Amino acid sequence: MLPRLLIAGLLVAACGSQPNAPTPSGSPSTAPTTPGTSTAASPTNATPTPAPLPSVGPTPALQPEPATELPRPVQSLAPGSYSRSDFEPSVAFTIGAGWQAVQATSGFFDIEQEPGSLDVIAIQFGNVQDGDSAAEAAAAIEARDHLLVGPRETVEVDCRDAIRLLIDTTDAPDSAPPIFRPVLMVPPGALSIGSGRRLQVTLVDVDGGVLGILVGGSIAGWQRTLEVSGPVVDSVKLGG
Repeated sequence: MLPRLLIAGLLVAACGSQPNAPTPSGSPSTAPTTPGTSTAASPTNATPTPAPLPSVGPTPALQPEPATELPRPVQSLAPGSYSRSDFEPSVAFTIGAGWQAVQATSGFFDIEQEPGSLDVIAIQFGNVQDGDSAAEAAAAIEARDHLLVGPRETVEVDCRDAIRLLIDTTDAPDSAPPIFRPVLMVPPGALSIGSGRRLQVTLVDVDGGVLGILVGGSIAGWQRTLEVSGPVVDSVKLGG
């Protein structure tokens, strides 16, 4: 019986608030009781009831800053969010410092840094007319002469699957004057790439056709082009 008694004693010590002093083995005894006293736990030994925590409501979600309508060219743009509501589909994006609205026409617009320079960085949006789907438009670009087109990359634009291509020309980068090669068609005409330049084309299926998001920059300054344009392209939101 000794092992069982030891186990019971351990249970009492773990669950009780004030365990009795151990009784020597083989000498059970009863603690003296003073007349008029009670063996019940006194209030000082009772477990206090925790006070209820104050009710806290849900934290309100942060609301995104509303986008400003992109002004007509040519204008410098303050950092912030912009949209082009008269473009289909409607497009919104967020930029940092240094951008300008430079071109805008039916089915096409862009923003640029250092416009007119050899290292101009451009982000262009256009309604692509080279097929009814992103896959067809990509195939049309891949079939064009005088272009070096990298392998297709699958990306997302506003949670929509898209195809991305990286494009150079086959001409020498230092060709003088630069040689321009057509890449894709938009409503105003052909969008071309010049020798010494590089183009990243993202094609996404939208209602009514294909949206092209083009990032252009010099080959020499391509790393900076990606650093500057990447956050803008990643921020794109599409309507419709």
